[in-house]
Amino acid sequence: MPNKTLEKWEEKTINDVCIVERGSSPRPIKDFITTDNNGVNWIKIGDCSGKYVTNTAQKITQEGAKKSRYVKVGDFIISNSMSYGKPYILKIDGYIHDGWFVLRLNNDLVNTDYFYYLLSSNYIREQYDALATGAIVQNISSDLIKKVTFKLPPLQEQQRIVKILNEAFENIEKARQNVLQNLNNAKELFENTLENLFTLNTENWIEKKLSDLGDICTGTTPKTSEKDNFGDFIPFIKPADFNKDGSLVYDNEGLSEKGLKKARFIPKNSVLMVCIGATITKTGYTIMDITCNQQINALSPQKDNYKFIYYAMIKNSFKEFILSGCPQTTLPIINKTNWSALTIKLPNILEQQKIVAQLDELQEQTKKLEQIYEQKVKDLDELKQSILQKAFNGEL
Repeated sequence: MPNKTLEKWEEKTINDVCIVERGSSPRPIKDFITTDNNGVNWIKIGDCSGKYVTNTAQKITQEGAKKSRYVKVGDFIISNSMSYGKPYILKIDGYIHDGWFVLRLNNDLVNTDYFYYLLSSNYIREQYDALATGAIVQNISSDLIKKVTFKLPPLQEQQRIVKILNEAFENIEKARQNVLQNLNNAKELFENTLENLFTLNTENWIEKKLSDLGDICTGTTPKTSEKDNFGDFIPFIKPADFNKDGSLVYDNEGLSEKGLKKARFIPKNSVLMVCIGATITKTGYTIMDITCNQQINALSPQKDNYKFIYYAMIKNSFKEFILSGCPQTTLPIINKTNWSALTIKLPNILEQQKIVAQLDELQEQTKKLEQIYEQKVKDLDELKQSILQKAFNGEL
């Protein structure tokens, strides 16, 4: 049966209801960033969260503003790339660079909240995807945005739909926050248990330097220009190969037998830590013989349980201690000498094994809970899109 609700809905394009313009900016922009009180709002993706843009982290000079695109309260902005198409409503006046588009409603026949929900829906996103270009980073142009089509109901019907969506999404958001809190609780339970096991009743444990526990090495990378250094003889581990639970991805890249001779061999049952860059203190362990790049330090224990050492190193207090001693530069680093001098406390080997078994079990339970809660968040997000789809098909 035909949907009679849609009979009063008009076929429109974004160009019919909006002025669409691309942002612009002076070059180089760093010369126009200012902390002066006379500066004006300079809107970047980091200023956008949720539905609205309410403030900016940076200002640009009046001179820079003359070479930029002005936007005002009530305008919609969407990004040209990366998370392209996600809409934000401005609560402030300001200026945007050429990575943004501004959509300004040109009449009173479109409800602002209705248009926000419309732009947020897969109904519109799928059209962006079909129109977008670019093999690696897809991009959309103002001409393509203008071609996006939708059916527009009468204003009163828009207001009715917005009221229903507001109520539904408020309840979904409450459920989503509850799920996220449960997810955080599961993570905190593991972290608190970990911290307590390594701080309470440890009077008889012996404190040792990492260098006293076994062999330590820093990885290295054979010349990439020599292609025959690489192959599948042994896994070549990089920071991106560390999983959240400390395990490693072994099949992303490897070295040949020739390449291993120019690298550093790390035996199985070793502990690894990223010691330079944005992911410094990321920690893992290997159950295979491997090698690694120069961003990673490795400890191969002689007698102690490698998994116990891994758990000792992922404590928040241990990581915070490392970070507190790193130079305050754009590239944090802890060198091999300082890393080797770090200390942990250890009980006897039987107690180590007992603690590892307890933490392994708790980590597995935590991982299962995280998977459940992450799926629930995904389900709630899909529910929102399902409701939006019904709304814009006249089925709400």
